[in-house]
Amino acid sequence: MNSNPPLYRLADHVVVEPLIDRWIAWPHNFSPVLYGFHFLNYQKAVLISYIKNPAIHVKSSSNLKLLGGPFVNVPQERAEEIVRLLETMERQHGDLVTLAQDLTAFQIKLKQETKGQSLEAYYQQLPDSLQGFVELGYDYLNNPVVRCIESLFYESAYYKKDTQSFRIFALTHDDDRPYYMSTPRLSGHDAVEWRMPFDTAAVDAFCRLDTDPRPLSEISAMLALQDESTLLPLLSDEPLTPYNPGRATAYACAISVMQPC
Repeated sequence: MNSNPPLYRLADHVVVEPLIDRWIAWPHNFSPVLYGFHFLNYQKAVLISYIKNPAIHVKSSSNLKLLGGPFVNVPQERAEEIVRLLETMERQHGDLVTLAQDLTAFQIKLKQETKGQSLEAYYQQLPDSLQGFVELGYDYLNNPVVRCIESLFYESAYYKKDTQSFRIFALTHDDDRPYYMSTPRLSGHDAVEWRMPFDTAAVDAFCRLDTDPRPLSEISAMLALQDESTLLPLLSDEPLTPYNPGRATAYACAISVMQPC
């Protein structure tokens, strides 16, 4: 009798979405410098617009002609969750907003005041938010520039790993997911919410489940889950089908009419 527990891998229909403040992670909200601008000039405006009139956002989200527009595709009955999300983001990222505003204002100041002279004296005039994070110089057209040293921001309080998480869920149709730029991902009974910074070893171990099946208890412990009922539909105990590049090429040739192999 085989006493070994069954091994599970991620099912083929599973999606793992990396999130920052419940928004899909991408360069505009991952980089601390860009995030201040993105939140101030886009995310905040979109959420405020939704809070004022949720119904028009939901209606616009279902209009294919408006696909990709700044509309929050969240049911009207969950509008209060969007209110709380905005309040949390404003509370957590006041420093990023200040950074974005100071960076803009100082760039304008240099543009107005400098005519090619040394910029050394301007280091003393930098606002506290920029001190130690930027270099001042001129570009190839002799325009003054404030150059952010991005690596330093990742070593500062501006980079907030505690806002990072993952949403793990089943996707049945390609167009089931709301547009990533305009719609934050709220909690739901059909998804596993995993609060974990992106650069941890646990994330690497979890992603290896694609090809390295593990016991259910080990996967649950990895995700710190008490209830496995949501997790099981996201897993498969079937053997992984090996990738056969030769078969894929043959199939592509078979369906190609205009460009036969």
